[in-house]
Amino acid sequence: KVTTTGEVRALGATIGGQLSLNGASFANPGGTALHLDQATLTAGLFARDGFTATGEVRALGATIGGQLVLNGASFANPSGGALRLDGTTVTGDLFADKLTATGEVRAIAATIGGQLSLTGAVLTNPGGTALHLDQATVTGGLFADDGFTATGEVRALGATIGGQLVLSGAVLANPDGVALHLDRVTVSGGVFADDGFTATGEVRALGATIGGQLVLNGASFANPDGTALDLESSVIATLSLIPADVDGTIDLTRATITDLRTPPETLPPGRLIATGWQVTDVHGLIRTDRRAATRWLKSTPTGRGFTAQPWHALAAVYDRNGQPSDARRLRFTAANQTTAHAPWPTKPPRWMYLAVAGHGYYPLLATVWLAGALLLGVVITDQNTEHFIPTDRAAANKTATAYATETNTPPPQPITAADSCTRYPDYPCFNAVNYALASVIPTATGVTKADWTVSSTAPIALALSIPALRILAWIFTAVLLAGVTGLLRKG
Repeated sequence: KVTTTGEVRALGATIGGQLSLNGASFANPGGTALHLDQATLTAGLFARDGFTATGEVRALGATIGGQLVLNGASFANPSGGALRLDGTTVTGDLFADKLTATGEVRAIAATIGGQLSLTGAVLTNPGGTALHLDQATVTGGLFADDGFTATGEVRALGATIGGQLVLSGAVLANPDGVALHLDRVTVSGGVFADDGFTATGEVRALGATIGGQLVLNGASFANPDGTALDLESSVIATLSLIPADVDGTIDLTRATITDLRTPPETLPPGRLIATGWQVTDVHGLIRTDRRAATRWLKSTPTGRGFTAQPWHALAAVYDRNGQPSDARRLRFTAANQTTAHAPWPTKPPRWMYLAVAGHGYYPLLATVWLAGALLLGVVITDQNTEHFIPTDRAAANKTATAYATETNTPPPQPITAADSCTRYPDYPCFNAVNYALASVIPTATGVTKADWTVSSTAPIALALSIPALRILAWIFTAVLLAGVTGLLRKG
């Protein structure tokens, strides 16, 4: 067992066999304890079984031909890097199970030919980066599970992991920043952060590509005043949230998810932001309960504005799953939300469109308004018969005079629809319903000809009301026909 005080240097050294430092102790507080930059070790490096280093251990750009084994090793350099392997190439596995480090552990742009195992490791660098793997390539899986603990940021921006990324049971804490930072990471297998995984601080994987499942079942995310889980622009085969505990926002902006799995009996966790997301299929309560989906979509934090795209994306899932009524209702609710968040000058037209055609999703509402226009026309006509006169007054007067002669009674002067039909038996009798049909409803058939008209002495309100109702009826009819033929704009 080697014990040293001060820096030990072997820059650019070549060791034909393995380098064994098991149980060794290196001490150079505030400086470099072991310096192996650009070294070549053809048969591996072993620093386990009580290996300790006070001060930085570094092997930048080194090449390790076999395994790098650091199981149970202890590194301490609180003011800087505890272990630095930037640009290092390890052709085999890197085992650092139950490693303890105070200070940053970093392997930026490192290449590991096998797996990287940090099972049970404890990394401490409060307010800084606990584990730094930006641009690293791990051909096998990366395992940081079963008691892995990191105080400070864990980051692997742009890293490539050829197998699985396993974080099951890990505990990550960086309350004032990002606890786990995986922007642009590529994982060919699945990512498992379940079975007690806990993150205090933001977990983010912007633009990440995950070829398998992202399993967060039973995980806990806490960032109450911000984003707890940020998967913006990520591509994920399967995202499983059954059941995760999220105190904060889940950001799925522009994420592409093939299969979204949510709790079967409760709402999905967190406050959702999902502008631009694409989802192929969903499972859980939101698949069968449109109201639950609506509540989750409405959970977007205030101040973020509103966009209907997430609603339409989920409605498309309902369509593919044979739930057209749920899809239509979800789109209708989205249109109402758009109206609620629209500028005030645009609200009245949208309210009218809602009332007449349900924002285009319920065009048969126009039939109700059309019937209302007809009914109002009948009422107006029936209550103002004294202001309707025959269109052909000469013919009406002729039959009225003949009737008056037969009955020895004076003829009405002038003839109006308020007079009994018996007083002009050979002229068509006035019928308020038929008149309203002919005058209000476009293309109405089976009604009498225009044998009656509004008197020139009628009140202006009556003279204008029937044409106004006809214009409205034309609008309602056009909306109805456009909805039936599929030409009606929805929104």
